[in-house]
Amino acid sequence: MFGLRCSSFITTRREEFLAHYHKRSNVESVFQMIKSKFGERLRSKTETAQVNEALTKVLAHNLCVVIQSMYELNITPEFCSEAAYLLTTLGRERGEPSHLSLRG
Repeated sequence: MFGLRCSSFITTRREEFLAHYHKRSNVESVFQMIKSKFGERLRSKTETAQVNEALTKVLAHNLCVVIQSMYELNITPEFCSEAAYLLTTLGRERGEPSHLSLRG
């Protein structure tokens, strides 16, 4: 039954199907890139630590993509000074040493 509905959807609304399928293939490609770069296994034992480890791998992958794009496309990043100010202010309110904040 599911196969009939699925094939009917593919034939009657092909453009919509291809748009969604392309998103899926992009996700699969990114997962493969992360696994090949950082390994397939999570080494953490607890579920919370595993989630944090997986999110760290995704963050590291995104940073690698940004850095690679900077060099390939000759892009100079511009950082928002307001965000830097907010991070510095929050750091001081929490009593963090100035070397941990973005601006001393």
